[in-house]
Amino acid sequence: MKILLTLSFLSSSAFASFGSISFRHNDPISVIDNQTINLWWVHSNLKYSTEKFLFNSQLQFEEGGLTMFSVQELYYKNSFTHLDLKAGRFNLNYSTLDKNWGLGKINNRVNFDFFNPDQEGLVGIGLSFKKFKNITIDGFFSYLNVPELNPPLNIDNDKGTISSKSSWADAPDSVATSGSLTFPLNYKVNTPSISDLVFKPSLGLNFKVHNFIISDLIVNFFAIYKPENQLSNEANVELEITPITSGKVTIDPSLSQHFVFGGSISKKFSDRYHLNLGLLSNKLDKKSAIDSDVINDNIGLGIDINRADETYMEISSQYETEILSVDLGFLKRLSSFSKESTLDTIPRWDSVVHLGVEYSFLPKFLFQLDVKFDFGSKDRVYQSSIGYSYSQYLSAKLGFQIIGSPQSGDGFWARYRENDSVFADVKITF
Repeated sequence: MKILLTLSFLSSSAFASFGSISFRHNDPISVIDNQTINLWWVHSNLKYSTEKFLFNSQLQFEEGGLTMFSVQELYYKNSFTHLDLKAGRFNLNYSTLDKNWGLGKINNRVNFDFFNPDQEGLVGIGLSFKKFKNITIDGFFSYLNVPELNPPLNIDNDKGTISSKSSWADAPDSVATSGSLTFPLNYKVNTPSISDLVFKPSLGLNFKVHNFIISDLIVNFFAIYKPENQLSNEANVELEITPITSGKVTIDPSLSQHFVFGGSISKKFSDRYHLNLGLLSNKLDKKSAIDSDVINDNIGLGIDINRADETYMEISSQYETEILSVDLGFLKRLSSFSKESTLDTIPRWDSVVHLGVEYSFLPKFLFQLDVKFDFGSKDRVYQSSIGYSYSQYLSAKLGFQIIGSPQSGDGFWARYRENDSVFADVKITF
């Protein structure tokens, strides 16, 4: 359990800019699997925008010396008669399914924490054509790539170790057991060249039709061919039988291309109710990996090994009034998954229902609730808070974030079940 105290300062101007800095203290009750829990961190956010420019970034420094940084968006924009242009780093608004469920198949994720992974844009040029009535065609192309960087792992090839300073990054085991024999593991990560990571092609297209057949019905189809947001690995394990038996693990990270496609149908009923159906499929370039029963599923550079093709479908609805907002959704992974190798990545969700509520009561109070329950893995993720606005310059919030997972659970969230928190947040706005 963590106790949080957050103090934020914000400023705004005619240029729609603001900044914030937050101080947070954590008080863990228990630590599972030697997971690293930092007792405090400092978080800052800076955003600046004009008519033709936008910059949005986050920075977090934690007690253990961990620094995480994200430039979520940084781009130039301009509008012409039938064309909007963006150049830089920006989010592609292709799929609400990918965004709302934190899948990270299209845009990168900030990933300072997994409760609210947030989005981080792709680098390239975006064109939006609006010449045709009720039809918008968005195109994206690039030959530059910046993969996800958070949460990171620390690699020391000289010592043969991989360690973690983040409670959201799993470092691989430092020892392994084979039969009755327990022996240390030494890791060597062959870092890929910058050119192998950066110079990768991307090409995307999003086709959207407004008022399709009937009023307020929106249909869109998208497809994008791009590098994966995370690196893939091949691993080779060698067991040396010596007076001091040890295992040598060599990891070769690489960046593969993948093809993401899907679509959605959404309908707005009056000004209060909205219904959405979505589909997303992710097809990977196949890569082989040498299996070993001594390596877990997240190894080297904060990345996973042997991810599989995935297909998801969602149905979601939103209801909103002046004082109440309710989101209800269901996500189903249509693709099968069986963990045949310790190098396989566990998907984040299987069959999950989501409930989100925001309710304004009394003159200055706001209640928030966000619950996700996965019927497949039995993982549960809870977030709730009560906020109070003393004035337009000062507000406060009390709440909690809890992960529930069976003790013997093998779902995605099981390894993070100690990342619970009870928090207090004080915000000053100016």
